[in-house]
Amino acid sequence: MDSGSLGDIKNSVNLFRGDVYLPLKLVSLTGRNGLDVEISAFYGSNIHTQVQTRNMTAPTDLLGVGWAIPFEKIAVDTKNTSTGYDNDFYLVGGGQTILLYRTGTKGKAIAFQAKYYQFWEILYYPNDLHPEQGRWEIVKEDGSTYTYGSRTNGIQWGVDWNHWIGSSANPSGKQYPVSWNLVQVKNRWGDTLRFEYESDNVGIGGSSTAKYTRASRLKTITDVYGQTITFYYEQKQPYEIQLPHVPPQQGYPNAYQFQYEEKFLDRIEVNNEKGGLLFKTLFHYDFYNVAPSPRHNDDNYKKRYLTGVEQRNKDNEGLPGTIFNYYIDPGDINPGAIKSITYPGGGIALYTYETQELTDSSTRREIESPGQGYKPRVWYGPD
Repeated sequence: MDSGSLGDIKNSVNLFRGDVYLPLKLVSLTGRNGLDVEISAFYGSNIHTQVQTRNMTAPTDLLGVGWAIPFEKIAVDTKNTSTGYDNDFYLVGGGQTILLYRTGTKGKAIAFQAKYYQFWEILYYPNDLHPEQGRWEIVKEDGSTYTYGSRTNGIQWGVDWNHWIGSSANPSGKQYPVSWNLVQVKNRWGDTLRFEYESDNVGIGGSSTAKYTRASRLKTITDVYGQTITFYYEQKQPYEIQLPHVPPQQGYPNAYQFQYEEKFLDRIEVNNEKGGLLFKTLFHYDFYNVAPSPRHNDDNYKKRYLTGVEQRNKDNEGLPGTIFNYYIDPGDINPGAIKSITYPGGGIALYTYETQELTDSSTRREIESPGQGYKPRVWYGPD
């Protein structure tokens, strides 16, 4: 990988928040008629709470602490009921979450418009009889059509019981969609990008059909020339996987619906239209526990960190990769945050952090008694 794969280092710090926000280009394929493919990961240094919280409630994502590799989808906020009358829908992608407003109908479709107006046609085609065939279509200014859902693992699921949503081992639950993943982009000339996913669908109440989606991740992207980008994942270490809810005994049905990622991204392979390997991107990791004592010696707080990324050709040859180092002492100002980046050419970018005291933000204030004989009526106990 070359130095151009990383974003502009000098502009990678949010001057308002003081956080590092860094994009990393992993794969880039030139397409036809504007349908290029670019896969990027993103790093954010605001990880203070995550690294001091056990893996049960703050697990790492596919690329470790601070890193994410997002994909585009449309998600629904059901407000804990699947009646559909008060659902809110959001377009999630490109670092934004955009609320969608219902504006009417168009044939069998429900029409929507983005909160911040775009010259798009947004249509939702629900299918109550076969919800796995439900889909969204967004036609953008250039005539390209983005399709969400309607394919195997193109939809993420929840389980309800007569529109009630919660935790239950009752086997009579039914699936309902909670997210529609982007599955296709097609331009005016018929050129197409296709996206496939793998999902961890877990049964509820012992049912073989009522399953909810615990995690969903990109598996394959096929470009306009038939070239494929395939993501390979591996299982995390046992101490990284601490499910917040498990059945009380082995063999008991699962009753809980929660999101939890049990895998990490091992490599990405790019193949030509005949299936021959063109190149691959490899990821290297290490494990650190930066939680303060006494949790510092507890493996439940040990986290995965991305320490290197490199590319190799079909002959397994490649130039030096990009190396990431982190502040791993619990006494550091921002423990667990990125410390330095070593480029393939040998250059190094170094990040340092300082504590900034905020003015006019005291959490303590003394209130004097207005006079003799007055008694306070409010007392604050311990946190």
